[in-house]
Amino acid sequence: MSLARAYRDGAPLCVTSPRHGLEPQKGDPVLISSKELSIEKELIVRISTDSPFKGFLLTTQHPGEFIETKGFSRRVPCTGQLGSLSQDFTGLTHDNDDLKAELEIVFVPVDDLKSSDDAVFNLTIVQDYSTYWTGIIV
Repeated sequence: MSLARAYRDGAPLCVTSPRHGLEPQKGDPVLISSKELSIEKELIVRISTDSPFKGFLLTTQHPGEFIETKGFSRRVPCTGQLGSLSQDFTGLTHDNDDLKAELEIVFVPVDDLKSSDDAVFNLTIVQDYSTYWTGIIV
């Protein structure tokens, strides 16, 4: 088993791919992903993988905001500066480098969603510096 290396406190910018100078892995490490609307109209995004990883970045263009979980996740700036995604996006990244195999993320949309499929998310998973996956649609 190789040691994982990622930014301990998450991605510094809201980007589509880590800037490691390497190509992302082919395939999809996500075994299960689901989205469901709660009674409070929050969107719960659940992701499970077959191999533990240290980092993630989840972005969307759907109006709303992610709920941060202290010690687990934090919002990441999407400003359009330094090649990051524009302010039309919202992003959430990891807040520690503990190994993870499951994510449960809460997104609060501005508008009432009729279906959990109304919001589309783009996921990046970083297992270590040279092993990462991008463009995973949830």
